Amino acid sequence: MIRLVAALATLLVLAACQPEEEGLVTGGGVIVSDVEELAAQCRADGGRWGTTPSAGSACFRDTPDANQRCTSANDCSSLCLARSGTCAPFTPFFGCHEVLTASGARATQCTQ
Repeated sequence: MIRLVAALATLLVLAACQPEEEGLVTGGGVIVSDVEELAAQCRADGGRWGTTPSAGSACFRDTPDANQRCTSANDCSSLCLARSGTCAPFTPFFGCHEVLTASGARATQCTQ
């Protein structure tokens, strides 16, 4: 019972912290009420607006080290793809992929 009361109290506090404006919150905390506005900002900053595998949308950006050889995550600004041994060509990189960690070990990383 105490856990239920604590959980409800937490939810009430979190609900009170929500912004009053409706819309999307960008990574910088800016509220954008129109998806087209967000897409236009993405394109203006050099990104490509597109759909994601989870049926949402995202701003895709080329990485500065796209397709360069890598042996660990430290060699890339984004992901070091284990199968090709190259840096990911863009970010975000959705789906499940074998990547190389900072120590060079293989790991599976999934992004939705």
